[in-house]
Parts: sequence; C-alpha cells; structure tokens
Amino acid sequence: MAGPSRDDDELERLQRDLWEARHGHGGPGEHDFTPYPSLIARADALGDRRTMFTARLDAAMAAASWGPSVDQLTLVAWMLADLDARGPELRLHEYEMFEVYVNVADVVMNAIELPAMGFGQIRALVADWTVRATAGGYDPAAVEAYVEAEIALHQGDPGRAVEIMEPMLGAPPPPGFCDDWIEACLTRYYAEAGRDHDAVSLGEGGLADNGNRCGFFPAEPSYPLVGPYARAGRRDDVVTAVRAVDRAWRHPAMIGRAAESLIGLLHVDELATAHQLVLRHLDRIDEAFSPMAELQQATAIGAVFASVAAIDPDSVVAQRISPSQPARVRPVGELADEFATRARELAQRFDIRNRTTAISDRTERLLAVRGGGYPESEVVPVARRDAAGLLSGMFVFRPVSERRAEQCAELLRDKLSDLTKLERVRAEQALAWDRRRTDPDLSVAELRAAAERASAIGRPHWAMQSRLLADALEVDLSTGSSLPAADAVPDPGWEPERQANIWNIRAMLISGTDTSAAIATLDRGLAVLADPDAAVRLREGAGSPVADSWMLKATMHRARANLRGSQDLEFADDADAAVSAARRAVASATGSDQRMEARAELVEALRLASADQQQRDPAGVEPLLDEALTHSRYVQRAEVLMHRYEIRLAAGDLGGAVDDAEHARAVLTVEGLAHTADSVALDLAGVMVERGDDAQSVIDIVGPVTDRMTALGDDYHADRGRRVMATAQSRAGLHAEAAMTVTAVLETLPPDSPEDDRARLLRFRADERDAVDDAPAAIVDYLAAADVFEAIGAVVDAVDALRRAAMASHTLHDVAVAEAHLARAGRLLAVLPDGPETVYTRAQVDIAAADLRAAEDPDGARVLLAAALEAARHNGWIPLVVAACASAAWVEYQQDDRQAADARIAEGLSYAPDDSTLLDMRTFIGELPD
Repeated sequence: MAGPSRDDDELERLQRDLWEARHGHGGPGEHDFTPYPSLIARADALGDRRTMFTARLDAAMAAASWGPSVDQLTLVAWMLADLDARGPELRLHEYEMFEVYVNVADVVMNAIELPAMGFGQIRALVADWTVRATAGGYDPAAVEAYVEAEIALHQGDPGRAVEIMEPMLGAPPPPGFCDDWIEACLTRYYAEAGRDHDAVSLGEGGLADNGNRCGFFPAEPSYPLVGPYARAGRRDDVVTAVRAVDRAWRHPAMIGRAAESLIGLLHVDELATAHQLVLRHLDRIDEAFSPMAELQQATAIGAVFASVAAIDPDSVVAQRISPSQPARVRPVGELADEFATRARELAQRFDIRNRTTAISDRTERLLAVRGGGYPESEVVPVARRDAAGLLSGMFVFRPVSERRAEQCAELLRDKLSDLTKLERVRAEQALAWDRRRTDPDLSVAELRAAAERASAIGRPHWAMQSRLLADALEVDLSTGSSLPAADAVPDPGWEPERQANIWNIRAMLISGTDTSAAIATLDRGLAVLADPDAAVRLREGAGSPVADSWMLKATMHRARANLRGSQDLEFADDADAAVSAARRAVASATGSDQRMEARAELVEALRLASADQQQRDPAGVEPLLDEALTHSRYVQRAEVLMHRYEIRLAAGDLGGAVDDAEHARAVLTVEGLAHTADSVALDLAGVMVERGDDAQSVIDIVGPVTDRMTALGDDYHADRGRRVMATAQSRAGLHAEAAMTVTAVLETLPPDSPEDDRARLLRFRADERDAVDDAPAAIVDYLAAADVFEAIGAVVDAVDALRRAAMASHTLHDVAVAEAHLARAGRLLAVLPDGPETVYTRAQVDIAAADLRAAEDPDGARVLLAAALEAARHNGWIPLVVAACASAAWVEYQQDDRQAADARIAEGLSYAPDDSTLLDMRTFIGELPD
C-alpha cells in the first residue's frame, strides 16, 4: 500500500502552521496578520480549494484587527467570488460560514473609513450584504443602519445619525459583534449631536460588568462617553474611560479611536496623562488600519504635542523613523506642526468624497484643544530665560534634566554681558566647572581665573570654592585621584552656610579615597549648619536663603548616609534627617526654580529613605516612592518610576511593575533619551513574559529594540533582547524562529560566559527544534547540554537533558539509543542523595522509560508508572500526576484495554480538569469504533 504523498505531507504541515498562526496567541483580535501572505501562497501552490479558502478566511480574521483594511477587503472579495462559484465543494463548517459573515459585515462597515470608496459603492456593498445575510439567516438591519448613520456623520448631520440608529435599539448586533454594540454606537451619535445627557443615560448602563461582556469590554462602552464626561468636567471618569480604551484597543483596527479619546484628557487638564499615552501612537501611526484611523492618530498627536509645546517649548521627543534604527530627537513643537498638517491633508481627502467640510471642521476643532495639568507648567522653559534665568537653570535643572542644564550653559556663554558683576563671577565659576566634561585642562585655568575675580569683588567663599575645585581637578588629572589642599578650609568668621558648603565640597572630593575622613568632614559642616531658619543667602539670586540652607543640610545628610552605607553601617538617622530637611526646604522655597530644586532634593532624600526602609520594613517603601513621584520632574521621574518598578517586581506585583516601566519609558522618550528608553523596554518586555502577557505584544516591543541595540553595537542589551525574544517566540508557537534567536545568542556569547548559561541555552534550543520535528538537531543539543551540566556538577539538569534526548530519539523510533540515554541518566541519578528533587527527577525518568517500553513490555511500563504515580501523589506534584496518568492511559490503550485507559484519564482529569493532553486523549479514544 502506498504511503502518504509529498503533497499530503505538505498539506498537513500547512494546516498545522495555519492552526498555529490562528491560535498561537491569546485574546480577541490578537493573532497577527504578518504570516498569512506566505501561508496563502503555500495553499495556492498546493491547489487544495478548501485550504485556499480557509487560509484566506483566517487571514481576513487577522486583518480585521491588524489590517490594513484594504487587505481585509481584498480577501473578502476573493472569498465571496469563490463561495459563489463553488460553495458546496468547499465543505465549509458552520463556524467557518459564521466567520465569513463576520468578515463581510466588518468590511461593509469599515468601507466608510476609505475615502477612495464613494457612497454609491458603499451602498452597493450594503445591498450585497443584505442579500447574503438574509440567505444565511442573519438580520441585516444593524449593518444597514450603521452605514447610513456613518454617512450622515460624514456629511455633518449627527442628528440624522441619531434618527437612523434609535429605532435599532433592541435589534441584534451584526454577527460577531458585542451585545451592547448598538447602544455604544447610539451613545456616540448622541455625543456627536451634543445630546450629552442622553449619551450618559444610555451609555453608562454598558459599564457594568455582568460577566457576559465581549473581549473589548470596557473599551466598547467607555469610548463614546469620553466626550460627554469631558464636557461635564468629570475628570476622574474621563481618565478611567481613556485608560480602559487604551488597554483594550491596542490593535490597529481600533487604535485610531483610542488615540482620539486622548483629546478628552486635554479638556480636563490631564495633559501629563495624555502625553504619556500618546507616545505609543507616535511609533505606530504608519501601521494605521485605515485613512480614518491615521487621521484620528495624527489629530491626537498634533493636539497633545501642541499643548506640551505651549507650556514647555524645550520639550523633545525621541521619534523612531525606522524600527531598526536609532531614534531622532525632535522638538515637540515641530512634531506638533507636522502631525497637524498630516491630519488636515487626510481630512481634505474625506471632504472631497463627502462633498462637505464636516471632517475638516471637526479635525480643526480637535486640533485647537489645549490642555493643562502639566507638572512642569510652572517652570520657565530654557527658551524663555534671560541671562540670570539661565544661570539659575544651570543649577536647578542639573538633578532633573541634564539636557536642559547643558542648554542653559551653552546659551549663557553668549549672554554673560547681560549679568550683574556678582552674577557674572558666579556664572564664570559655574561655567568653568562645567567645562571639565569636555576640556579638564581649560576648566582648571578658568576656575583659577574665576577665583581671582571672586576675591577681587569680596567673595572669599566663592574664591575658595573655585580654588578647591581647581586643585582637586588638577590632582585628578595628574594622579587619577582628587585630594583637596590641606589649607582649603573655611574661615570661622564666615556665615555658617558658607562654611558648611566648603566642608561639603571637601567631603565630596575625598570620599573616594578616605570614607572615614569624608564622614568626619561632613560632621564638621553639619556642626556649623546649626539653624537653617536663620540662614543667610548662599547665592546672590532669586529664592529663599532659608530654603538654600535646608537643601544644603539635606544634601550633606544624604552624602553621610551613603558613605555609612558603603561601610555597612546604619544610616537610618541620616536618611530621616535628609527627608526632614528637604521637606523644610520645599516648605520655605520661593520661586519656581527654587521650588523645583528643593523638590528634586526631597525626591533623592525619599529614595534614600526607601532604601533604608526596604531593609527594615518593605511594606513602607512604596508610600515613600509614591511621595517622591509627586515631586519628581523630567528624567528624575523616570528614575523614581524604575526604582518603584524594582520594588514592585521584587514584591511580585507584576502589574504595577509593568505600569511603572511603561510610564518610565514614555518619560525617557519625551526627554530624548532613546537608548535608555529602549533599555527600559527590555525590562518591560521581560516582566510581560513573566506575567504571561500576549507573546506577540512582547515580540512587537523587543524585536525593534534588539535591532537598534545591535546597530549601536550594544552587545549587552542586544543579548538581553534576544533572550526575551526567544522566550516570547516560543510562547507564541514560533518555535523555528525561537531556535534561530537562541542560535544568535549562543554565537555572540563571550568566551568567559558561565557554562550553565550556555547549557541552558542549548537545552532551550533543543526544545524548540524538537517542537518543529527536527529531532536529530534537538538530540545533538540535548546531549551537548547534558555534557556541560554533568561537567559542572549540575546532575539534575544533566538528567533532565538526557531524558529529553531519549524522548526525541523515541520519536525517531530509535529505542535502543533512547534506552542508552535513560541508562546514562539512571547512573547519574544513582549518585544523588535522596531528597524531593531526586525523587521528582527519578519519577520523570521512570515515566519516560515507561513510554519507551509501552508496546514491548507493558507490565514493566506499568510497574514504572505505578512508582511514579505513587511518588507524585504522595508529594502533591500535580503536573507529574497528570503526566503519569497520560502515559498509563496510553499503555492501556495500546493493550486494547479502553476501560483501564479511561480510568487513568479520569484520574488525571480529577487533578487537572482542563489538561489539554488528557482531554484530547479522551476524545480520541472515545471516537474509536468498538
């Protein structure tokens, strides 16, 4: 009898790949469209009409979410033509016909979002839908009403849209749509018509979770309520609704509406939240599902960025033009103009089709919205600062935004003549010290010159500070260490704050070489800084001298705490004193610059206190970091977020960790720190994998980041990215791709990498190769891993690799080789001391051995499985019980004892009712003829 043909094998592989593409990802609308063009080409090459059709059907289901919409339209047109030509021949199941109707309805309703489709063409699609839906037993009315209502909206008549949709309440939704879909549509039309009371009355009923909501709940009912909530000033409700939409509608088909909802945040002065959320749209607008979705995204980006630029024209964004290339840093105002222009051009395309300016008018209204509530709104932007403001900015921006501080320094060099004599000497000192980053020798010379000028105008404390820094820098250049001159001590007749400042600088300079001396130096400074409330002004400029003095005290206590911590000494008292002093500084600060500087000091003090709290009472850490977050600004906010991310991750709060990493990534992106943002993205992706998030979402994040890290030559982060990518690919069922990614990791491993790391990578790659039926290559990797594990004494891991090699050999029907691998595993197990890990591993090996002997020695297999089951039951190892039951059932099935096989399956299901292997076995055995 002839075996299966090559085409049969190819068809089987194709059908398996189609199943993986369709079901390898979780959640509604989560299967990616990317693999389908090649899958369709394979189906066409084989010529099997049913597979050609179902491949396109699966592709259309993916395109419904991941688009673009024209691909879905093309696929549906092909399917309808094929269905008309050879319907019965295709042998479609009922659920497949249902999916055809879902796609047809979706295409008909999405046609309005394509300006190239005239209203006559769209109505012709509706007429065809009506005939097909009626013949298929579906009510066509909801689709008919929706399309006419959308046409009315595009023609600027929302009242007409309401009239069309109101009679549809109670009618069934289109096939495959949420139960409350008609209510959500009508709510949106009420809102567009200005009938906010009616919108809220109808729409809020859909916000209750009755346990029977579709996969897009609560986005579906929340989206149309954003506008009415915003106009009513219901700030918290707007934020809740927008976040619900943002979480649920992340695929291209709905991301346009998710973007547009962000404008509601501007109406209630939640610009900071809108700014954080809009960044995702900046990177994905070129993936827009349709021209309407692109218009919605461009409008939201334009409005949000324009609002930011109005408050902080210094703001920049790291824009990624190509996923694999480093980002470009762009001024936010420039991007706002670009996206506003893009939105206007798209709106005009709809106007031509609609023969009205309704879409352009609406776009202009949305682009004109400006939001407040931006934390940096009280800070004077660099671009608007005079010379004195730039001098202040060099100091106050340094802890929170290095970029802004450097901008101040660059601009100040050309404006020194605008300063008073005192201000100019202070500026020259600050600029001289700043010069050390680029030209240390010139910095020394400029510091000495600044010291002479300070002495000449009667500022000896400034002169000493400049000489101290120059001496230290000069020593550092010649010896690689910084030691202040012995005679550089403050005059006891100086004001206490000026004395303390000199002691603080001395301590900073010697901290790297003599910790004890540095602590003693700080103690001298703190001793003279007795009463900050009676302080004199430390700098001739705006702000409270009292606040300056409290900030200095907080800084010195922080330095002392860090030095004590480096010697494993208690630092709680200094941490508490730093927080107390920083809070007094915030309370007494005047002017926006000094308030920002004081808050930055408080943030660092709170982070220090949280480190101490982590050692004594971890539960008290988050409140300290929450407070720090409220005071943080710019890059410092990202630092606090990542600090809290680490705390939440350690505590097992994966959801909170993901939120903090996403927020930090957004902050770093808008600060132009693209590389750091990419590093955070890898942290984020790693936690998403650990949390069990959709694997394709992780791949979408990690792939471009890894490409960029590779292009930059950042091997460390590229390696991190590949490892996360491999895990995500494996979870997504992309086993061949995962094996290739692990190969890239192995090829770039440094020679001094830990051997156990190399062995685990080999075992991982072997698993992936085994999953794609490449057993020979998998066996090579398993054995290589086993050799390494055995060599480093990781016996349990070596046994595990050998067991897997045996099972892979079994799939090749090479029982003798498989037995040899298990025999080697048994010899290794024999030297292990008894214990739970040894017992568990031995049971796994026994189950594998039973699988090998099931046909030739069923009694021996039963003995092995009985021992494994006993050990698993006794220790409560549920996965092992299930595995043993599955193997035992297979043994009984091969001996034609279906009753015994059913009993083993039933036992396994009593431990794990949803186990897919046991359920599949039960179905398989139950379908066999008696």
